[in-house]
Amino acid sequence: MNEFEKKEFIKTIEEAAAISGTEEVELLEEALIGIFDGNSETFNDLKAAQEQLEENYVEKLESEELVFYSKAKKLLFGSDKVYASNKQKGKVRVGVYFAGSVFNVAIGGVVGGGVSAVKSYIKKKGKKAATEGISRVATAQAKKLGIQTVRGVAIATVIGGAVSFALDYADVGVAIAKFLDSKDWYKNNGWIDITK
Repeated sequence: MNEFEKKEFIKTIEEAAAISGTEEVELLEEALIGIFDGNSETFNDLKAAQEQLEENYVEKLESEELVFYSKAKKLLFGSDKVYASNKQKGKVRVGVYFAGSVFNVAIGGVVGGGVSAVKSYIKKKGKKAATEGISRVATAQAKKLGIQTVRGVAIATVIGGAVSFALDYADVGVAIAKFLDSKDWYKNNGWIDITK
């Protein structure tokens, strides 16, 4: 990556974190960078990045002498529904807003100009071509993150439907993640639970 590409990448990360709704933008940015950094322990490991993000947030709260862990989770992504359950339900299990931010970074990097450029990309390419392009990117990213199927259906098929649905929303990545959550083993619980 040259310097210009690094700056654009960081800009896309910052934008994805800013629209995520979290109050802890810096922690989310760090987690997103880890997902895409080949030298990171959490490279392409969505579950490990989610766990590290939660641990870092809890450490921050403890250092600030806040002890309400459930409140911490609610504040992290602005919704207690995302963290409705602490039970480990799936082998791949990650909050929809974190997964959505990861999809936003991947999509924003490919369309050029970050997350906000998706609508321009759709206008430029047309909805059908944009759907196909974004579907390829989101499918490739899901596979990198270990999501191969959703309830026995190939991820490419599920993502195709998700992207068609998501293009009508301002936050395409989160819309894709919510669509996956609506199709997984534990539907609409705020988590992507891929394997039973």
